[in-house]
Amino acid sequence: PGDCPCGPGTSCNSTGQCVEQGVAITSGAKVALKSKAWDRYCAAELDAPHIVNCNRTTIGSWEQYKFTKLNGSGALKSGDMISIYSLGQKGYCAAEDIDNHVMHCNRPGVSVWEKYIITKVSGSGTISSVDTVTIKSVEWGKYCTAVSGGKHQVYCNGNGAGSEQQFTLTPM
Repeated sequence: PGDCPCGPGTSCNSTGQCVEQGVAITSGAKVALKSKAWDRYCAAELDAPHIVNCNRTTIGSWEQYKFTKLNGSGALKSGDMISIYSLGQKGYCAAEDIDNHVMHCNRPGVSVWEKYIITKVSGSGTISSVDTVTIKSVEWGKYCTAVSGGKHQVYCNGNGAGSEQQFTLTPM
């Protein structure tokens, strides 16, 4: 404890090992979304419906989003209802009522298809840059999934919270 050699953004755990604390993700902050299963960033594509694919190794404008709380302000917390806004394509992301609830980021506002619940995979409380999260469609009650194969397109049709339904948020 008093002799802990950990630097900024870290702390010592009970065995004296340094553990990264991460940065709290604030509502409306600019973040990149990354698939945990594929270790790739998720892009809202330039195509007409702005489909989301998790196949990028670097962060550009298409890989940047705002995750905004719909029930208050401040840091995102596990269980918050949020909207997801694509900064690259300038549209809210919707879990569509077609094609297995494919995610498109082409909406001018937030309605039922553009609402999600963000949840920490481990623990509760404030979501930080070191946390793994799931994103669940409020309308369909299904987890958003970066599917295997191809471009790892995102569909909000998952029944469980396995590795394909897990993401991290990188502050920009």
